[in-house]
Amino acid sequence: MGRVHVLSEAMGEENRLRLAIEVPDEENPLEAHGKVIWYDLAPEGSDYRFRAGVLFMQMGEAVKKRWQSYLSGLRK
Repeated sequence: MGRVHVLSEAMGEENRLRLAIEVPDEENPLEAHGKVIWYDLAPEGSDYRFRAGVLFMQMGEAVKKRWQSYLSGLRK
């Protein structure tokens, strides 16, 4: 049996991720469903081995508002 990279396996059309995104200064994580749409090696010196792009597929309205608020704060 060949080796399969966990991120390439997660990119399958039928595979979805259940996400719990921790946001600074928020008590509860944001919960959503998504799928990996790209991945590559993280730059040298990074704390992580890989970077990945995730497309959010399902997110409740209250979570979406919290996420948008967080992103707006990053832009300031």
